[in-house]
Amino acid sequence: MVLAVVVGDLHYPDPGVQEVLVKASSLRPEWLILAGDFLNIPHSNLVRKLLRLISKAGFRNIAVIMGNHEHYLSKKARSRGANSIEQVVRLAEALEEQGVRVLGLRGGPLDLSGLYIAGVTGWYDYTLAPPGYSLRDFENCNPFGVSLHQLEYCEKGRLWSCPKWWRRDCIYIRLPMSNEEYVKVNVAKVRAQLEEAPVGSRKVIIYHHVPRKELALLHGDERDFDLAYAGSIRLLEPVMEYGVEVVAYGHLHQWSRSWVQKVEGVTYVNAYPYRDGDVQVLAITREDVKLL
Repeated sequence: MVLAVVVGDLHYPDPGVQEVLVKASSLRPEWLILAGDFLNIPHSNLVRKLLRLISKAGFRNIAVIMGNHEHYLSKKARSRGANSIEQVVRLAEALEEQGVRVLGLRGGPLDLSGLYIAGVTGWYDYTLAPPGYSLRDFENCNPFGVSLHQLEYCEKGRLWSCPKWWRRDCIYIRLPMSNEEYVKVNVAKVRAQLEEAPVGSRKVIIYHHVPRKELALLHGDERDFDLAYAGSIRLLEPVMEYGVEVVAYGHLHQWSRSWVQKVEGVTYVNAYPYRDGDVQVLAITREDVKLL
């Protein structure tokens, strides 16, 4: 019996979402769990459309965690001084009104017949970053010496020459605290959930971000700069402290060393569904986790 199917990084309205939902529903799971970045842009219309698709696919029990894309703010929201935490809370409230369970913002773990699933965004603090870059590089979200002001002009198409690669988090995300502090908040939230699980019970953590550097595929070039935003080594702390058996994560898309890795007795699974030209989803049963 499949207790839950975990899917990360749908980035709705990506056209492949329907295929993923059909594959996931064919396993007849009790729960569908979205491991962050289920939206490309957190717009209320997209939320409603995605929930309709999920309902049509036959899912009745839905849980989500927020990814970095759910933290993205519109230009209008940024201009009025809104922050990403406020937006995530509003999004969570809208989802909860539709009967969706939001992990990592309030409440304890998801209890699936004695299997306890804790979930939280995770976030990044540059502890997974490769050497050779400065804090200023990380804070500007690019290794090319381009300022945030210049990146904003690049986004609007107003510069002749822009860096060939850069992250948009620095433009679209506004936190009321440092990234390091936000990681600590997320670690505390997952610990609080795990504290509610009975001693000796089976435990699973679902992060959006990555808890170990060795899970990521290295390219040996400037693309490795992106590891600065992949996650944090501090996300590993509750995994080891509470005897967690399985950790699912998203965010890396296809850039994991392997889809499934076992490190120090813990199984780590990349929940990205678009795998090598095929769609596979992470199925959690009472006995095991499988990519199907």
